[in-house]
Amino acid sequence: MERGDEPVEHIATRTGLGTPANLRHHFQHHTGTSPRIYRTAFRSLVVTLTWADGKDADPAPPDGPGSSADRRSANRPA
Repeated sequence: MERGDEPVEHIATRTGLGTPANLRHHFQHHTGTSPRIYRTAFRSLVVTLTWADGKDADPAPPDGPGSSADRRSANRPA
């Protein structure tokens, strides 16, 4: 729900809930909110977290201390 723009009608069919009204009913029961409010609230959070995960994947500069090149030279016999 957070990542896509698929309409509730398609999600209801794919999940086996049948109708949008049935999906909304069960969604409200389990989450305490509607699919639209959930999607609006969490979409920006997912985008932010996904970006942050990729942003700091390798905080060390490629040739700086702690880089893979630096670690390889440290492991060579002298």
